[in-house]
Amino acid sequence: MFTSLSTLDIALDFTRTIRGRAERLGRPGGLPLIFSSFHATYGATWTRRCRRACFPTSRR
Repeated sequence: MFTSLSTLDIALDFTRTIRGRAERLGRPGGLPLIFSSFHATYGATWTRRCRRACFPTSRR
């Protein structure tokens, strides 16, 4: 499973939740494999970075 989450804490919580559900459904522990990626957002100011993250095609 591939995912892009904003913080390590959110990624770890997501992984625990999904793996817990999988184990309750009979899957072996530690599955599914989850690969989280880093998504960098650049901008001159905090406001610009937030705008680009929410509206990636915006040229403002």
